[in-house]
Amino acid sequence: MTVGSTQRTVWLDLTGGRFRVSTPAGHRRIVTVSDGHAAVTLFRQFVTRTTGSPAFLVTMADPGVGALRDRLLGHRVPAGTTITGFHRVTAPSADLFVVARVASPTMVVRQVRVGVTPQSGPRAYWLGESFRGSGPTPVTLADGTPGRVAVVPEDVGSCPGSTGASTQSRWDRPPKRPAASPS
Repeated sequence: MTVGSTQRTVWLDLTGGRFRVSTPAGHRRIVTVSDGHAAVTLFRQFVTRTTGSPAFLVTMADPGVGALRDRLLGHRVPAGTTITGFHRVTAPSADLFVVARVASPTMVVRQVRVGVTPQSGPRAYWLGESFRGSGPTPVTLADGTPGRVAVVPEDVGSCPGSTGASTQSRWDRPPKRPAASPS
């Protein structure tokens, strides 16, 4: 399949939530394998381990997984996505969805239930009810859950990585609204 201009190969077990994606990256490949409970992405020496629900894993995966899932469920495939060479496999290899055991991944991504404080990782920072004079915007999610969105207009500072080195976080500024004309 092709998403944007990048071709990739995607295998998906719709009922079990398992998937495998292979994407070219220069002279190498990025490979992600999920058994429906965890996913491991390998690229050169960089290894990411992601854990969570099957829906979370699909959301965090390469966009080809979601596009193929949409196609199989009869939903509209995202614009810019072309699915070619589509085949149904009745008995895939047992190794196709086996997640590699990684003693010390480069990065760990975990799904955390709403309202639960993560037990590990860098400290979380709460910005309070407003940030530089802007308050959060109330929203209602598709399932009816109320929420609030805060748009952070500028750089919020550095964040420590797994090696102790800091990385800068940069948020794009929202577009400025034109000034109201006097009437």
